[in-house]
Amino acid sequence: RMEFLMTQEFTIPANLIPFLSQIGLTSVDVSQSDIRAFARGELVALRAAVQRAAGQAPDRVTRLHLNDIAVRIERILDPNG
Repeated sequence: RMEFLMTQEFTIPANLIPFLSQIGLTSVDVSQSDIRAFARGELVALRAAVQRAAGQAPDRVTRLHLNDIAVRIERILDPNG
């Protein structure tokens, strides 16, 4: 979901906007909001926590899993890197 927030444009179909308003929801243009800034901040914090945890992993499988998560987060943050 974080990758989706960072990379995709999502437009709510016009016919759903009245329904969303009736139930108290509003349409949000992700590119025009702070959502990406918050998502980026959370991913940076999560990457740091995962890297710390990988260094303290009790076994190889856990370390590999955590390293994989760190790489996936890095690709989201820097898709051209």
